[in-house]
Amino acid sequence: MGTPSPSRRTDRVLEDAALKVSKAEEALQAYRAQHAIAADKRRQLEEENEKLRQTILSKALQHANPDLRREHAQLRQTLDSFQSKIDQMREISLISARVVDSRIKTKQGRQYVEYKLQIETDIRGTLVLWHRYSTFLNLAATLKAKNPHAEHQIPELQTQSLTGFFSDQLILDRIAKLNEFLDVVTKADEFQWGIRVDKDTVVYKRKSKRGSSGSERMDRSSSGGSRESIALASSVRDSLFISPSRESMMTSGL
Repeated sequence: MGTPSPSRRTDRVLEDAALKVSKAEEALQAYRAQHAIAADKRRQLEEENEKLRQTILSKALQHANPDLRREHAQLRQTLDSFQSKIDQMREISLISARVVDSRIKTKQGRQYVEYKLQIETDIRGTLVLWHRYSTFLNLAATLKAKNPHAEHQIPELQTQSLTGFFSDQLILDRIAKLNEFLDVVTKADEFQWGIRVDKDTVVYKRKSKRGSSGSERMDRSSSGGSRESIALASSVRDSLFISPSRESMMTSGL
């Protein structure tokens, strides 16, 4: 038999490669399915273990003397208090921020626009608050002043006032520019800022630095990472924290 032509050899190589890719994809799908089953089983076991622990504790307390039950209640109250303090001390980190809606308000006979800012956080879920356009302008000005080397990265925001004139298209255009601005200042490593949600809640966007291993870490050093060094985008009276489950009750200060 003669030697296969180059085109035949190429076809065979491609067929072998396609077969290997197909087998690899099948193996990957099988692994993912097994991983999902294992994760679901682990979750079920953890839930069953917690239920069993609670059942044992409940039965033990039922047969315990009053002093022991009272001591357990006091310990639980103390533990809950400590956990609450720990949660309050944990810094809330910003994951993303986006304007998702707008509304027209009236103050002293004059109308103005407020923008609904939706913030995703690491430990508090979704926070929703309303701000006037000037809040975003102030944040942009502060970031430019504190980061002159990166000022060119910050999208320009229109400074023209919309008081008394609100076309739908103009508001939509402004929302688009605000989201372009927020996308940059929340993702760029060099920008650091925070926004106050209520008197007890501030969400922080920290600077990111790359260590020697190349992995990112948040800058919390005393030189540039202290809470006091971050410019807050609003005061307490600018807005109130609104739980997502109570969004229909949203209100804000003026």
